[in-house]
Amino acid sequence: MTGVQTCALPISGGDPQPPIAGADRKVYQKQLKNLLAEVDPATSGQRFDKAWERLQGKSRPDFDDQNGPILQMQVGERFIRVGASAENVLDGNAPPHLAQQIMAARLQSELRHAPPHGISQGEVARDWNLLKQSMLQQGRVEGDSSLSARSEAGREHIVGNGP
Repeated sequence: MTGVQTCALPISGGDPQPPIAGADRKVYQKQLKNLLAEVDPATSGQRFDKAWERLQGKSRPDFDDQNGPILQMQVGERFIRVGASAENVLDGNAPPHLAQQIMAARLQSELRHAPPHGISQGEVARDWNLLKQSMLQQGRVEGDSSLSARSEAGREHIVGNGP
């Protein structure tokens, strides 16, 4: 199990959703790679999941004021608190680029190494939206950066601007 997977960012409430098809997972991987390369060509091809795993290994788990999981870590001279759930990943005093790296790492990891029960459309949509929000905080994306894929059945899924 990688460090990214231990930071599960669970979807709260509701019934478990079925996993996306393998073909859709590959399309999402390609679209994520393209988006990250567009936003910052210097990081093109970078494995955010490995970088995040190293950083997470140096952190200390804790809870925020709402009892949400966080990681406390030192980045350079600064001590920061990074939200470790979907509800608080964009909160805390972490620089926006760190939240972006966390979400990119999560998506890369989950799309590359499908968990035993797979990643659901809802999880992809949630994490894509969080990635987009972190990029908007940095002024790195404009307007519509939706993620779309065609399922094996030929239906189009749009992820990014709403469920």
